[in-house]
Amino acid sequence: MGKWMQQAVKQQKQFYINHLLRVGLTDDPAQLEHWTIEELRREYERFRPIWTMKGGQFHERKSARAGETHH
Repeated sequence: MGKWMQQAVKQQKQFYINHLLRVGLTDDPAQLEHWTIEELRREYERFRPIWTMKGGQFHERKSARAGETHH
């Protein structure tokens, strides 16, 4: 794996770890360092609705390219 790809993977893992620490999944970031990106992503998706809820409604995200609504 090239240096650029290693950096991209590391940044993606750190993004998921930071989010999971914010939602209180664990207090120990070292524990999450051993998880794969797939495991981190799965947990991120599981907790994500908690953060995207506002007033009982999910935020609609719009595609920057096509202006399409994604749920």
